[in-house]
Amino acid sequence: MKYKINLTIFDRSKILDWLPKEGHRSIGLVILDLRDDLGLTKDEREKAFMPVTNDITGEKIPGQFIYTDYALSEDSAKEYIWNDITYETVKQAIKKIEEEGKLPVDRNVHNLYSKVMDVEQVSKEES
Repeated sequence: MKYKINLTIFDRSKILDWLPKEGHRSIGLVILDLRDDLGLTKDEREKAFMPVTNDITGEKIPGQFIYTDYALSEDSAKEYIWNDITYETVKQAIKKIEEEGKLPVDRNVHNLYSKVMDVEQVSKEES
C-alpha cells in the first residue's frame, strides 16, 4: 500500500523532532531516509524561522526561533508518497508522543496528528 500526504515545513520539522533517535537497524534505515526526504533546504530554513529577540534590548536570542506564517501555510507544503513501512514509522512515532501525554497543545500539532492518522491511500497508478 502507498500513502499520499502533503506536509508543510512545520509538519516536516515536527515529524523530524518526533522520530526515534535509536532502534532496530531496519527502522533506523527508514528513519535515515525520512531525515533526508523531510529535511529542509537552506532557502526553506530562511523562510520558515524568525529569530526571537529580547523585548528590552532588541537583540536576537541565540538558538531561539519561531515559525513564520510561511512555515505553517500550505504554500510551504510538499507532497510525499510513503510505503507501508515509512508510514507506520511516522504514525507510531506520533502515536507514542500522544500516548505518553507529550503531544504539545497546539492547533498546528493537532492538525498534523489528524493529517497523519487520516492519510490518503493511493492506487498503484498514482504511486
